[in-house]
Amino acid sequence: MAAFKAAVLVSAALGLALTSACASAPTGMRTTSCNASALGNGTVPANGVLDSQIQGSFTPIPLDQIQILDPTLVPQVIIQSAGAGRTATQTLQVQARMVNCTDAPIAVEARTHFIAPSGASNEPISAWKRIDIPQRGLGVYAESSMGTTQADKFLIEMRRAK
Repeated sequence: MAAFKAAVLVSAALGLALTSACASAPTGMRTTSCNASALGNGTVPANGVLDSQIQGSFTPIPLDQIQILDPTLVPQVIIQSAGAGRTATQTLQVQARMVNCTDAPIAVEARTHFIAPSGASNEPISAWKRIDIPQRGLGVYAESSMGTTQADKFLIEMRRAK
């Protein structure tokens, strides 16, 4: 439940950041525009981190968030929200919503690491799923854990579709 509450806070923080980064067209017609430079002005609270065993060998990786593996995607695709909750069968379901900031459709892929309270991966990484996002539109990614109560944290990796 703590992971879900943290995910709600993450979603709210990202939503506020996105709201301030979006604008309406002067003609009264709404269109999404993005300001990737605003991302440097705020931080999303992590619900724990993955640390290296050898201190300083890599920067800590925040959990319950999305890690974009391709830096060229950052100004093109902005994460609007990421969160998780329990399904009726008690699996952990993660969901992320992203905004395409370009004037062309874009395809990304995402996969999820489900992580136990100990910080260990408790099941195989999910398969890459393709998300086609229309120009200036929204895309949604969702994945569920295989186990029930073993996973309580997640890390979603995203890359440009191959």
